[in-house]
Amino acid sequence: MTDGDGTSVGAEVPGTQMQQRFAGQVNAPEFPAGLEWVNTDRPLRLADLRGKLVILDFWTFC
Repeated sequence: MTDGDGTSVGAEVPGTQMQQRFAGQVNAPEFPAGLEWVNTDRPLRLADLRGKLVILDFWTFC
């Protein structure tokens, strides 16, 4: 079985090929205005994070 570009679905794709295949296809929404930020001196924008490794740590207080 193949997808629209002839690549086998479920086949392993080397890292560089995978990055090229999905590059720019999905845009994340901008952070909503008025969010409360922790451990930063100002609100962040997606443009501030472009090209950087971002680790998200979700913490829920019960």
